[in-house]
Amino acid sequence: MSPPKDSNKAGGALPASLQIGMAVYDSAAGMPGILTSFEGRLIRITRPTGFRWDAHPSRVRRATSWEIRQLQALARLHEQRKRAARAPS
Repeated sequence: MSPPKDSNKAGGALPASLQIGMAVYDSAAGMPGILTSFEGRLIRITRPTGFRWDAHPSRVRRATSWEIRQLQALARLHEQRKRAARAPS
């Protein structure tokens, strides 16, 4: 029998306000990111650059519209830099 979709790997219930794929802000890290998975009692947050970290759900909230725009701008900048690095000299 598989675990219910609303549980994490440790068997506990997921925080109702947090969902995979949503933009969140980690107050301890001082950065927004995308919630990518639940890892036991922690959540995994990923930035558009690929930087990842684990955070305790109690210190994470939904990102504001400004923080979401910040993530979008970071993603665009990261893509531009990747394209520039691949371009022939």
